[in-house]
Amino acid sequence: MSYLPLMPGFQHHTIPVPAIPVWAFPPVMQNAINHLQDGGRIPVELAINVTLAAVAEACQSHVEVINPFTNMPDPCALYIMTLADSGTGKSTVNKQLRKPFDELKAELDKAFQEKLSAYERDYAVWETKLQALKSNLRTAVKKGLSADDAEAELASYTDMKPGKPVVPTLAYNDVSVAALIEGLSEHPAGSLISDEASSIFEYCVKDNPAFFNKAWDGDLYEHKRSNQAPRSFKPTLTLSLMSQGALFYSFMKKNQDKLLNSGLLAR
Repeated sequence: MSYLPLMPGFQHHTIPVPAIPVWAFPPVMQNAINHLQDGGRIPVELAINVTLAAVAEACQSHVEVINPFTNMPDPCALYIMTLADSGTGKSTVNKQLRKPFDELKAELDKAFQEKLSAYERDYAVWETKLQALKSNLRTAVKKGLSADDAEAELASYTDMKPGKPVVPTLAYNDVSVAALIEGLSEHPAGSLISDEASSIFEYCVKDNPAFFNKAWDGDLYEHKRSNQAPRSFKPTLTLSLMSQGALFYSFMKKNQDKLLNSGLLAR
């Protein structure tokens, strides 16, 4: 808390002024922030950070912000870094905010299993017919008959191959940068959430800061995969990383030149 200076004369009442203007947030966010503080046991900065990250994660697939200077849309995703000592409540508040996202994931997983079962049935039927059409073509070639009709029918039927469903990964935790990029190339909106982010900085952010810069800017990213055609996509990524201050500063001491020069910390 900071305090206003004493008023002149008899008005010598100190008026507490919050370091962060919680009142400036919409009422629904104020309620969440106040609830997460648990009567003052959780720092307001921590409660605000996890709330902002949750709102960004929920909205980033549906909302863009028009930049008043460029008149161009920008993603509403946020990059948030929170430094807090052990016992501050990082895991506690993170768990509370993650509950709706975990429930959504369970629903998506259930729907995916149903789609996967339907796909496997459709694929079995399609593959059986495909083998029959291949057999027809082989028979025509062996007998020296015209194979035009068999070729056309096989080519047309090949294009009818059922598409395998993909379950979107909405949130990542303990992940390599390669796995993160691969996942976002299939479903381009996601979040990287961790209440113990020292390992993520050590193995993920440090190794490819350029990707995280692209994602923050909403730029096109070309994903080059071994033995496969490159895939271009625009990642939309929210970062909510928490770490103990001592661990983060130790990491920065070893890698500050790379991270500072990359522009990632500015973002």
